[in-house]
Amino acid sequence: MNRSNFRKQLAYSDNCWRLLDETLPASLELWDRPFETTSRWNTIRLLLAHMIGAEERWIGLRLQNIPLPVNYEERPAPTWEALYADHKAIRAATYAYLEQLTDAQLNDDTPVELTRWSQPIGLSYADILFHILNHENYHRGQVITALQRFGMDPPDFDYVFLKPTEPATAGG
Repeated sequence: MNRSNFRKQLAYSDNCWRLLDETLPASLELWDRPFETTSRWNTIRLLLAHMIGAEERWIGLRLQNIPLPVNYEERPAPTWEALYADHKAIRAATYAYLEQLTDAQLNDDTPVELTRWSQPIGLSYADILFHILNHENYHRGQVITALQRFGMDPPDFDYVFLKPTEPATAGG
């Protein structure tokens, strides 16, 4: 994978968030409604906050050693608009970090030295970016399931419908 590939995947993710922005404001009564799960992220707001927080930790804390006052999940925005704005700000930091990497660094399988990680786990830059995107997809699926349980027909997040048609920019 190279920077262009990751830009496209991040842009697809940005398109998914924009689709959520078209969908969730009409159903904000579902925003903080708990649903049955074994996870502590048992509302749509908490799931989305966890997606944002994970990206912030990987890019900011673990890769750049930027201290966080507290994990995002412990300080989630109270409204959809504020949460979406936080996502865009953190995603802009991800795009900026990606631009600092070279394609050679992304294709190098040498493990990245991660700060604030007690055990080395042998991840390359490409592995970490892939993990961020895959983690988000996994939890987006949980959001879809929650919406369905609440009787809502969720948006279609299929890549073929949301594939970016223009080059990605910081924060979408």
